Amino acid sequence: MIRHILFSLLLLTVSALPTFSQQRTVEGRGEEYHRAFSLEFWHTADHAKALQEQVALPHKLNMDIAGQHVEEMERSLENARLDHVMMHRTYAENEKEEISENHTLIIQTHLKATEAVKAIRAELKKKSPDRSVIKELAGTIHENATKAASEHKKVMIKLGLE
Repeated sequence: MIRHILFSLLLLTVSALPTFSQQRTVEGRGEEYHRAFSLEFWHTADHAKALQEQVALPHKLNMDIAGQHVEEMERSLENARLDHVMMHRTYAENEKEEISENHTLIIQTHLKATEAVKAIRAELKKKSPDRSVIKELAGTIHENATKAASEHKKVMIKLGLE
């Protein structure tokens, strides 16, 4: 489990290297990234919920709309990853220790949501996507995105940003 988390952290760091060359800057304590980070998870949860409701409708699945929900979730989760990198530039060592448990949970839930979005993308590419699979995966995304956003709220409180 710990190796999986460490591997995830390594992937987040390595995949963010191009981000550093994009001249993103952090002012002060990075409050703008903290707010954006939370909003990206809530945005993901909203699209997951909308997709769950869409597959429950009694008529044929509108693949264009379903695809738009998936694209938005992918975009939001990627933006959350980038915001996360920027937030970490602002943490003092004692703050990193103080929020380590919250951080681990956020990383885990982000990873689960990202994997579920990839699985939905694969399911939608099938000739006849299974609505129950999509609904279950969308539920997983919603659950993990809301959990990440709630956990991050705790981080903001601990850091005195909320």
